[in-house]
Amino acid sequence: MPAAARHFASMGKIEVPYFNIRPNKDGTRRFLFQPKSTDRAAGWKAVRLHDAHHVPIADEIQAAEACRKCADIYKRWREGDRSVSAAWIDAWGLVREPPPAPASKKRKHQATHAVRYFAPGTLGAVIADYKAWKPAMRVIETEGNRRGKRRKAYGELEANTRRTYDACLDLLEAAWGDRPWRAISAHEARKWIMLLIDEAPYFGHYVMRVARLVLAMTRFIHPEDHPGHVPLGANPFRELAVPSPESEILPWPGSLIHPYVAFCDAAGKPGVGDYVLFNSWLGQRINDMIALPADRFSLTRPLWVGQHKTGADVVLPWSMVPELQARHAQAVERRAARAVRATTFFYDDRTGRPWAPDELSRAHADLRSGFGFLLMAGRLDRTTRWPADFLAKHFEDDPFAVDFSRLELRTLRATAVTLLADKDVSLRGIAAVTGHSRNTIEQILSRHYRKRTARQAGAAFAKRLASEGGQS
Repeated sequence: MPAAARHFASMGKIEVPYFNIRPNKDGTRRFLFQPKSTDRAAGWKAVRLHDAHHVPIADEIQAAEACRKCADIYKRWREGDRSVSAAWIDAWGLVREPPPAPASKKRKHQATHAVRYFAPGTLGAVIADYKAWKPAMRVIETEGNRRGKRRKAYGELEANTRRTYDACLDLLEAAWGDRPWRAISAHEARKWIMLLIDEAPYFGHYVMRVARLVLAMTRFIHPEDHPGHVPLGANPFRELAVPSPESEILPWPGSLIHPYVAFCDAAGKPGVGDYVLFNSWLGQRINDMIALPADRFSLTRPLWVGQHKTGADVVLPWSMVPELQARHAQAVERRAARAVRATTFFYDDRTGRPWAPDELSRAHADLRSGFGFLLMAGRLDRTTRWPADFLAKHFEDDPFAVDFSRLELRTLRATAVTLLADKDVSLRGIAAVTGHSRNTIEQILSRHYRKRTARQAGAAFAKRLASEGGQS
Protein backbone atom coordinates (compact mmCIF):
# COMPACT_ATOMS: atom_id res chain seq x y z
CA MET A 1 0.00 0.00 0.00
CA PRO A 2 1.17 3.56 -0.60
CA ALA A 3 2.31 6.05 1.98
CA ALA A 4 -0.93 8.02 1.89
CA ALA A 5 -4.28 6.31 2.09
CA ARG A 6 -7.95 7.09 1.61
CA HIS A 7 -10.39 4.39 2.62
CA PHE A 8 -13.95 4.26 1.37
CA ALA A 9 -16.07 2.11 3.67
CA SER A 10 -19.78 1.65 4.15
CA MET A 11 -19.65 3.74 7.30
CA GLY A 12 -18.31 6.75 5.41
CA LYS A 13 -15.10 8.16 3.97
CA ILE A 14 -11.95 8.26 6.10
CA GLU A 15 -8.94 10.18 4.86
CA VAL A 16 -5.63 9.25 6.47
CA PRO A 17 -2.30 10.47 5.05
CA TYR A 18 0.92 8.46 5.39
CA PHE A 19 -1.01 5.31 6.34
CA ASN A 20 0.57 2.06 5.15
CA ILE A 21 -0.85 -1.46 5.24
CA ARG A 22 1.41 -4.47 4.77
CA PRO A 23 0.47 -8.17 4.70
CA ASN A 24 1.91 -10.69 7.16
CA LYS A 25 2.80 -14.24 6.18
CA ASP A 26 -0.06 -15.63 8.29
CA GLY A 27 -2.64 -13.68 6.29
CA THR A 28 -3.11 -10.86 8.80
CA ARG A 29 -2.10 -7.27 8.19
CA ARG A 30 0.07 -4.78 10.02
CA PHE A 31 -0.58 -1.05 10.02
CA LEU A 32 2.14 1.56 9.91
CA PHE A 33 2.69 5.29 9.92
CA GLN A 34 5.10 5.80 7.01
CA PRO A 35 6.56 9.27 6.32
CA LYS A 36 8.62 10.08 3.23
CA SER A 37 11.96 8.28 3.01
CA THR A 38 13.68 11.56 2.09
CA ASP A 39 12.99 12.81 5.63
CA ARG A 40 14.75 9.86 7.24
CA ALA A 41 17.80 12.01 7.96
CA ALA A 42 15.68 14.18 10.23
CA GLY A 43 14.62 11.12 12.25
CA TRP A 44 11.30 10.36 10.53
CA LYS A 45 10.84 6.66 9.88
CA ALA A 46 8.09 4.10 9.48
CA VAL A 47 6.69 2.71 12.75
CA ARG A 48 4.09 0.06 13.43
CA LEU A 49 0.99 1.41 15.14
CA HIS A 50 0.18 0.15 18.67
CA ASP A 51 -2.51 0.91 21.21
CA ALA A 52 -1.94 2.49 24.61
CA HIS A 53 -0.95 -0.91 26.03
CA HIS A 54 1.76 -1.37 23.37
CA VAL A 55 -0.24 -4.07 21.59
CA PRO A 56 -0.17 -3.95 17.75
CA ILE A 57 -3.45 -2.58 16.44
CA ALA A 58 -5.40 -5.16 14.43
CA ASP A 59 -8.44 -3.04 13.53
CA GLU A 60 -8.05 -0.89 10.41
CA ILE A 61 -10.27 1.96 11.62
CA GLN A 62 -8.48 2.14 14.97
CA ALA A 63 -5.11 2.07 13.19
CA ALA A 64 -6.21 4.86 10.85
CA GLU A 65 -7.11 7.08 13.80
CA ALA A 66 -3.75 6.34 15.46
CA CYS A 67 -1.94 7.16 12.23
CA ARG A 68 -3.83 10.44 11.91
CA LYS A 69 -2.27 11.69 15.17
CA CYS A 70 1.23 10.89 13.88
CA ALA A 71 0.48 12.42 10.48
CA ASP A 72 -0.70 15.69 12.05
CA ILE A 73 2.68 16.07 13.80
CA TYR A 74 4.57 15.16 10.63
CA LYS A 75 2.62 17.59 8.44
CA ARG A 76 3.30 20.42 10.90
CA TRP A 77 7.02 19.65 10.65
CA ARG A 78 6.96 19.52 6.82
CA GLU A 79 5.18 22.86 6.75
CA GLY A 80 8.10 24.41 8.64
CA ASP A 81 7.02 24.17 12.29
CA ARG A 82 10.28 23.19 14.02
CA SER A 83 8.62 23.20 17.44
CA VAL A 84 7.72 19.59 16.63
CA SER A 85 10.06 16.79 15.58
CA ALA A 86 10.27 13.05 14.98
CA ALA A 87 11.02 12.63 18.71
CA TRP A 88 7.35 13.30 19.40
CA ILE A 89 6.49 9.84 17.97
CA ASP A 90 7.91 6.88 19.90
CA ALA A 91 8.83 3.38 18.71
CA TRP A 92 5.22 2.22 19.28
CA GLY A 93 3.72 4.84 16.98
CA LEU A 94 2.30 6.79 19.92
CA VAL A 95 2.49 10.57 20.08
CA ARG A 96 4.53 11.56 23.13
CA GLU A 97 4.85 15.32 23.28
CA PRO A 98 8.02 16.16 25.25
CA PRO A 99 7.66 18.62 28.12
CA PRO A 100 8.51 22.23 27.19
CA ALA A 101 11.97 23.47 28.15
CA PRO A 102 12.22 26.25 30.76
CA ALA A 103 11.98 29.67 29.12
CA SER A 104 15.41 30.78 30.32
CA LYS A 105 17.16 27.70 28.94
CA LYS A 106 15.26 28.02 25.69
CA ARG A 107 16.45 31.60 25.19
CA LYS A 108 20.01 30.58 26.02
CA HIS A 109 19.88 27.73 23.51
CA GLN A 110 18.57 30.01 20.79
CA ALA A 111 21.23 32.61 21.48
CA THR A 112 24.18 30.22 21.47
CA HIS A 113 23.19 27.61 18.88
CA ALA A 114 21.03 29.40 16.32
CA VAL A 115 24.01 29.71 13.91
CA ARG A 116 26.78 27.14 13.81
CA TYR A 117 30.23 28.20 12.64
CA PHE A 118 32.47 25.92 10.59
CA ALA A 119 36.12 26.59 9.87
CA PRO A 120 37.02 27.31 6.22
CA GLY A 121 37.74 24.12 4.32
CA THR A 122 35.46 21.92 6.42
CA LEU A 123 32.51 20.21 4.79
CA GLY A 124 30.15 22.28 6.93
CA ALA A 125 31.64 25.48 5.50
CA VAL A 126 31.45 24.07 1.97
CA ILE A 127 27.72 23.37 2.46
CA ALA A 128 27.13 26.88 3.85
CA ASP A 129 28.96 28.44 0.90
CA TYR A 130 26.92 26.39 -1.55
CA LYS A 131 23.63 27.49 0.01
CA ALA A 132 24.65 31.16 -0.07
CA TRP A 133 26.12 31.13 -3.59
CA LYS A 134 24.37 33.08 -6.34
CA PRO A 135 26.09 32.19 -9.61
CA ALA A 136 26.50 34.65 -12.44
CA MET A 137 27.43 31.90 -14.92
CA ARG A 138 24.82 30.68 -17.36
CA VAL A 139 26.50 27.37 -18.14
CA ILE A 140 28.47 25.22 -15.72
CA GLU A 141 30.20 21.93 -16.41
CA THR A 142 30.64 19.60 -13.43
CA GLU A 143 31.33 15.92 -12.89
CA GLY A 144 28.42 13.91 -14.26
CA ASN A 145 27.39 16.92 -16.35
CA ARG A 146 29.77 16.83 -19.29
CA ARG A 147 27.37 18.45 -21.75
CA GLY A 148 27.59 21.73 -19.88
CA LYS A 149 23.88 21.98 -19.05
CA ARG A 150 23.15 24.77 -16.59
CA ARG A 151 23.20 23.70 -12.93
CA LYS A 152 20.73 25.48 -10.67
CA ALA A 153 22.03 27.14 -7.53
CA TYR A 154 20.52 26.07 -4.23
CA GLY A 155 18.27 29.13 -4.07
CA GLU A 156 16.88 28.42 -7.55
CA LEU A 157 15.63 24.93 -6.71
CA GLU A 158 11.91 24.26 -6.49
CA ALA A 159 10.53 24.01 -2.96
CA ASN A 160 10.04 20.23 -2.97
CA THR A 161 13.53 19.67 -4.43
CA ARG A 162 15.05 22.00 -1.85
CA ARG A 163 13.44 19.99 0.95
CA THR A 164 15.14 16.86 -0.35
CA TYR A 165 18.44 18.72 -0.69
CA ASP A 166 18.04 20.00 2.87
CA ALA A 167 17.61 16.46 4.17
CA CYS A 168 20.78 15.36 2.36
CA LEU A 169 22.79 18.42 3.37
CA ASP A 170 21.69 18.15 7.02
CA LEU A 171 22.83 14.54 7.03
CA LEU A 172 26.18 15.46 5.46
CA GLU A 173 26.69 18.26 7.95
CA ALA A 174 25.86 16.04 10.93
CA ALA A 175 28.25 13.31 9.77
CA TRP A 176 31.14 15.33 8.31
CA GLY A 177 30.53 19.02 9.09
CA ASP A 178 33.63 19.52 11.26
CA ARG A 179 35.92 17.47 8.99
CA PRO A 180 38.07 19.23 6.36
CA TRP A 181 37.08 17.89 2.98
CA ARG A 182 40.75 16.94 2.37
CA ALA A 183 40.60 14.62 5.41
CA ILE A 184 37.70 12.59 3.96
CA SER A 185 38.96 9.63 1.97
CA ALA A 186 37.02 7.93 -0.78
CA HIS A 187 37.10 4.75 1.33
CA GLU A 188 35.40 6.51 4.25
CA ALA A 189 32.89 8.21 1.97
CA ARG A 190 31.99 4.92 0.26
CA LYS A 191 31.63 3.07 3.57
CA TRP A 192 29.25 5.74 4.86
CA ILE A 193 27.20 5.88 1.65
CA MET A 194 26.90 2.07 1.61
CA LEU A 195 25.41 2.17 5.12
CA LEU A 196 22.81 4.64 3.87
CA ILE A 197 22.10 2.53 0.79
CA ASP A 198 21.62 -0.60 2.88
CA GLU A 199 18.96 1.24 4.87
CA ALA A 200 17.32 3.24 2.05
CA PRO A 201 18.79 2.55 -1.43
CA TYR A 202 17.33 5.49 -3.35
CA PHE A 203 17.92 8.02 -0.60
CA GLY A 204 21.51 6.81 -0.13
CA HIS A 205 22.20 7.40 -3.81
CA TYR A 206 20.57 10.80 -3.63
CA VAL A 207 22.83 11.79 -0.73
CA MET A 208 25.87 10.66 -2.71
CA ARG A 209 24.87 12.70 -5.77
CA VAL A 210 24.17 15.82 -3.70
CA ALA A 211 27.53 15.50 -1.90
CA ARG A 212 29.34 15.06 -5.20
CA LEU A 213 27.57 18.07 -6.71
CA VAL A 214 28.16 20.41 -3.74
CA LEU A 215 31.89 19.68 -3.65
CA ALA A 216 32.16 19.99 -7.43
CA MET A 217 30.54 23.42 -7.41
CA THR A 218 33.24 24.83 -5.11
CA ARG A 219 35.49 25.27 -8.15
CA PHE A 220 33.11 27.98 -9.34
CA ILE A 221 32.54 29.54 -5.91
CA HIS A 222 36.14 29.97 -4.68
CA PRO A 223 39.55 30.66 -6.28
CA GLU A 224 42.13 27.89 -6.31
CA ASP A 225 43.97 29.17 -3.22
CA HIS A 226 40.83 29.12 -1.06
CA PRO A 227 40.64 26.21 1.47
CA GLY A 228 37.10 25.51 0.29
CA HIS A 229 38.12 25.03 -3.36
CA VAL A 230 37.95 21.32 -4.32
CA PRO A 231 40.04 20.62 -7.45
CA LEU A 232 38.66 18.41 -10.18
CA GLY A 233 39.50 14.82 -9.30
CA ALA A 234 39.99 15.51 -5.57
CA ASN A 235 36.30 15.16 -4.71
CA PRO A 236 36.04 12.22 -2.25
CA PHE A 237 32.45 11.52 -3.37
CA ARG A 238 33.27 11.61 -7.07
CA GLU A 239 33.61 7.90 -7.92
CA LEU A 240 32.53 5.52 -5.15
CA ALA A 241 31.65 2.44 -7.24
CA VAL A 242 28.44 1.73 -5.34
CA PRO A 243 25.75 -0.53 -6.83
CA SER A 244 22.84 1.26 -8.48
CA PRO A 245 19.38 0.57 -7.04
CA GLU A 246 17.15 -1.56 -9.20
CA SER A 247 14.44 0.70 -10.58
CA GLU A 248 11.10 -0.72 -11.60
CA ILE A 249 9.69 1.23 -14.52
CA LEU A 250 6.29 -0.39 -14.34
CA PRO A 251 3.89 0.54 -17.17
CA TRP A 252 0.21 0.81 -16.39
CA PRO A 253 -1.94 -1.85 -18.09
CA GLY A 254 -3.94 -0.16 -20.83
CA SER A 255 -7.18 -1.62 -19.47
CA LEU A 256 -6.64 0.20 -16.18
CA ILE A 257 -6.53 3.81 -17.44
CA HIS A 258 -10.26 4.41 -17.94
CA PRO A 259 -11.50 2.71 -14.72
CA TYR A 260 -9.02 4.72 -12.68
CA VAL A 261 -9.96 7.99 -14.40
CA ALA A 262 -13.63 7.24 -13.70
CA PHE A 263 -12.74 6.64 -10.04
CA CYS A 264 -10.95 9.99 -9.86
CA ASP A 265 -14.09 11.67 -11.19
CA ALA A 266 -16.33 9.86 -8.69
CA ALA A 267 -14.00 10.80 -5.82
CA GLY A 268 -14.23 14.48 -6.70
CA LYS A 269 -10.69 14.74 -8.14
CA PRO A 270 -11.23 14.99 -11.91
CA GLY A 271 -8.03 17.03 -12.19
CA VAL A 272 -5.99 13.91 -11.43
CA GLY A 273 -8.06 12.00 -13.99
CA ASP A 274 -7.30 14.68 -16.58
CA TYR A 275 -3.59 14.26 -15.97
CA VAL A 276 -3.67 10.43 -16.10
CA LEU A 277 -5.67 10.27 -19.32
CA PHE A 278 -3.71 12.96 -21.17
CA ASN A 279 -0.30 11.67 -20.14
CA SER A 280 -1.18 8.06 -21.01
CA TRP A 281 -1.25 9.43 -24.57
CA LEU A 282 1.35 12.20 -24.45
CA GLY A 283 4.01 10.59 -22.22
CA GLN A 284 5.63 13.76 -20.84
CA ARG A 285 7.47 14.40 -17.57
CA ILE A 286 5.34 15.53 -14.63
CA ASN A 287 6.98 18.95 -14.30
CA ASP A 288 6.54 19.68 -18.01
CA MET A 289 2.89 18.59 -18.06
CA ILE A 290 1.67 20.51 -15.03
CA ALA A 291 3.34 23.71 -16.30
CA LEU A 292 1.40 23.71 -19.59
CA PRO A 293 -0.77 26.84 -19.98
CA ALA A 294 -4.46 26.23 -20.57
CA ASP A 295 -4.46 28.35 -23.74
CA ARG A 296 -1.99 25.99 -25.43
CA PHE A 297 -4.68 23.32 -25.62
CA SER A 298 -6.27 24.62 -28.79
CA LEU A 299 -8.48 22.57 -31.12
CA THR A 300 -7.07 24.40 -34.12
CA ARG A 301 -3.33 23.86 -33.64
CA PRO A 302 -1.01 21.27 -32.06
CA LEU A 303 0.16 21.38 -28.47
CA TRP A 304 3.72 22.57 -27.96
CA VAL A 305 5.57 21.00 -25.01
CA GLY A 306 9.00 22.35 -24.09
CA GLN A 307 10.92 19.68 -22.19
CA HIS A 308 12.78 21.44 -19.40
CA LYS A 309 15.26 18.65 -18.68
CA THR A 310 16.60 18.15 -22.20
CA GLY A 311 15.67 21.44 -23.83
CA ALA A 312 13.84 19.51 -26.57
CA ASP A 313 10.49 20.56 -28.03
CA VAL A 314 7.67 18.24 -29.08
CA VAL A 315 4.55 19.20 -31.03
CA LEU A 316 1.49 17.01 -30.43
CA PRO A 317 -1.81 17.09 -32.37
CA TRP A 318 -3.73 15.90 -29.29
CA SER A 319 -7.16 17.00 -30.58
CA MET A 320 -7.20 14.21 -33.16
CA VAL A 321 -7.73 11.76 -30.24
CA PRO A 322 -11.51 11.71 -29.59
CA GLU A 323 -11.28 10.82 -25.90
CA LEU A 324 -8.80 13.64 -25.25
CA GLN A 325 -10.99 16.11 -27.12
CA ALA A 326 -14.00 15.03 -25.03
CA ARG A 327 -12.01 15.25 -21.80
CA HIS A 328 -10.79 18.70 -22.75
CA ALA A 329 -14.36 19.88 -23.24
CA GLN A 330 -15.29 18.58 -19.79
CA ALA A 331 -12.28 20.30 -18.25
CA VAL A 332 -13.22 23.61 -19.87
CA GLU A 333 -16.74 23.34 -18.45
CA ARG A 334 -15.44 22.55 -14.97
CA ARG A 335 -13.01 25.47 -15.12
CA ALA A 336 -15.76 27.91 -16.14
CA ALA A 337 -18.15 26.63 -13.46
CA ARG A 338 -15.55 27.14 -10.72
CA ALA A 339 -14.07 30.34 -12.15
CA VAL A 340 -10.60 28.85 -11.73
CA ARG A 341 -7.83 31.44 -11.79
CA ALA A 342 -4.96 29.05 -12.52
CA THR A 343 -3.47 29.74 -15.93
CA THR A 344 -2.25 26.14 -16.26
CA PHE A 345 -4.42 23.46 -17.82
CA PHE A 346 -3.87 21.03 -14.96
CA TYR A 347 -4.73 22.38 -11.52
CA ASP A 348 -5.52 21.21 -7.99
CA ASP A 349 -9.27 20.53 -7.67
CA ARG A 350 -9.13 21.41 -3.98
CA THR A 351 -7.52 24.84 -4.23
CA GLY A 352 -7.92 25.85 -7.88
CA ARG A 353 -4.19 26.60 -7.99
CA PRO A 354 -1.58 25.04 -10.32
CA TRP A 355 -0.26 21.67 -9.21
CA ALA A 356 3.07 21.34 -7.46
CA PRO A 357 4.73 18.00 -8.34
CA ASP A 358 4.63 16.67 -4.79
CA GLU A 359 1.00 17.74 -4.32
CA LEU A 360 -0.05 15.92 -7.49
CA SER A 361 1.83 12.81 -6.38
CA ARG A 362 0.16 12.95 -2.96
CA ALA A 363 -3.27 13.33 -4.56
CA HIS A 364 -2.58 10.27 -6.70
CA ALA A 365 -1.35 8.29 -3.69
CA ASP A 366 -4.57 9.23 -1.90
CA LEU A 367 -6.76 8.12 -4.81
CA ARG A 368 -4.66 5.04 -5.44
CA SER A 369 -5.38 3.88 -1.90
CA GLY A 370 -9.11 4.38 -2.32
CA PHE A 371 -9.14 2.53 -5.64
CA GLY A 372 -6.97 -0.20 -4.13
CA PHE A 373 -9.40 -0.51 -1.24
CA LEU A 374 -12.21 -1.20 -3.72
CA LEU A 375 -10.07 -3.79 -5.47
CA MET A 376 -9.34 -5.52 -2.16
CA ALA A 377 -12.99 -5.44 -1.14
CA GLY A 378 -13.89 -7.41 -4.25
CA ARG A 379 -11.33 -10.18 -3.70
CA LEU A 380 -11.11 -12.96 -1.15
CA ASP A 381 -7.32 -12.68 -0.98
CA ARG A 382 -7.57 -8.92 -0.23
CA THR A 383 -4.97 -7.93 -2.82
CA THR A 384 -4.83 -4.88 -5.08
CA ARG A 385 -4.20 -6.79 -8.29
CA TRP A 386 -5.16 -5.89 -11.84
CA PRO A 387 -4.77 -8.17 -14.90
CA ALA A 388 -1.83 -7.17 -17.07
CA ASP A 389 -0.68 -8.12 -20.55
CA PHE A 390 2.92 -8.39 -19.40
CA LEU A 391 4.88 -10.37 -16.81
CA ALA A 392 4.88 -8.42 -13.54
CA LYS A 393 5.65 -11.22 -11.02
CA HIS A 394 3.98 -9.31 -8.20
CA PHE A 395 1.87 -12.30 -7.11
CA GLU A 396 3.04 -15.90 -6.91
CA ASP A 397 -0.33 -17.33 -7.95
CA ASP A 398 -0.71 -14.99 -10.95
CA PRO A 399 2.52 -13.55 -12.37
CA PHE A 400 0.51 -11.80 -15.12
CA ALA A 401 -1.14 -9.45 -12.67
CA VAL A 402 0.14 -6.08 -11.53
CA ASP A 403 -0.06 -4.76 -7.96
CA PHE A 404 -1.97 -1.51 -8.41
CA SER A 405 -0.57 -0.07 -5.17
CA ARG A 406 2.87 0.08 -6.82
CA LEU A 407 1.87 2.19 -9.82
CA GLU A 408 3.27 5.73 -9.89
CA LEU A 409 2.35 8.78 -11.95
CA ARG A 410 5.93 9.06 -13.21
CA THR A 411 5.61 5.73 -15.07
CA LEU A 412 2.79 7.06 -17.24
CA ARG A 413 5.62 8.31 -19.46
CA ALA A 414 6.78 4.73 -19.99
CA THR A 415 3.13 3.65 -20.30
CA ALA A 416 2.68 5.90 -23.33
CA VAL A 417 5.79 4.36 -24.87
CA THR A 418 4.57 0.78 -24.37
CA LEU A 419 1.01 1.46 -25.54
CA LEU A 420 2.36 2.99 -28.75
CA ALA A 421 4.82 0.14 -29.23
CA ASP A 422 2.00 -2.38 -28.82
CA LYS A 423 0.37 -0.87 -31.89
CA ASP A 424 3.59 -1.40 -33.88
CA VAL A 425 4.48 2.29 -33.92
CA SER A 426 8.11 2.76 -34.97
CA LEU A 427 10.79 4.08 -32.64
CA ARG A 428 10.82 7.25 -34.71
CA GLY A 429 7.08 7.68 -34.21
CA ILE A 430 7.29 7.07 -30.44
CA ALA A 431 10.16 9.55 -30.16
CA ALA A 432 8.04 12.17 -31.97
CA VAL A 433 5.41 11.84 -29.22
CA THR A 434 7.43 11.48 -26.02
CA GLY A 435 10.66 13.25 -26.98
CA HIS A 436 12.79 10.28 -25.88
CA SER A 437 15.89 9.37 -27.82
CA ARG A 438 15.60 6.15 -29.78
CA ASN A 439 18.15 4.49 -27.49
CA THR A 440 16.11 5.37 -24.42
CA ILE A 441 12.92 4.03 -25.99
CA GLU A 442 14.70 0.80 -26.85
CA GLN A 443 15.92 0.52 -23.25
CA ILE A 444 12.41 1.03 -21.88
CA LEU A 445 10.97 -1.60 -24.19
CA SER A 446 13.73 -4.20 -23.96
CA ARG A 447 14.69 -3.84 -20.30
CA HIS A 448 11.35 -3.10 -18.69
CA TYR A 449 8.63 -4.29 -21.03
CA ARG A 450 9.35 -6.24 -24.20
CA LYS A 451 10.94 -9.16 -22.37
CA ARG A 452 7.84 -9.37 -20.17
CA THR A 453 5.20 -9.50 -22.88
CA ALA A 454 4.36 -12.35 -25.26
CA ARG A 455 3.26 -10.01 -28.03
CA GLN A 456 6.57 -9.77 -29.88
CA ALA A 457 7.22 -13.49 -29.51
CA GLY A 458 3.69 -14.18 -30.76
CA ALA A 459 4.31 -12.04 -33.84
CA ALA A 460 7.52 -13.99 -34.51
CA PHE A 461 5.68 -17.33 -34.20
CA ALA A 462 2.96 -16.08 -36.56
CA LYS A 463 5.54 -15.21 -39.23
CA ARG A 464 7.17 -18.63 -38.88
CA LEU A 465 3.82 -20.40 -39.11
CA ALA A 466 2.96 -18.43 -42.22
CA SER A 467 6.30 -19.26 -43.85
CA GLU A 468 5.95 -22.96 -43.02
CA GLY A 469 2.42 -23.20 -44.36
CA GLY A 470 0.74 -23.19 -40.94
CA GLN A 471 -1.98 -20.90 -39.74
CA SER A 472 -1.03 -17.48 -38.47
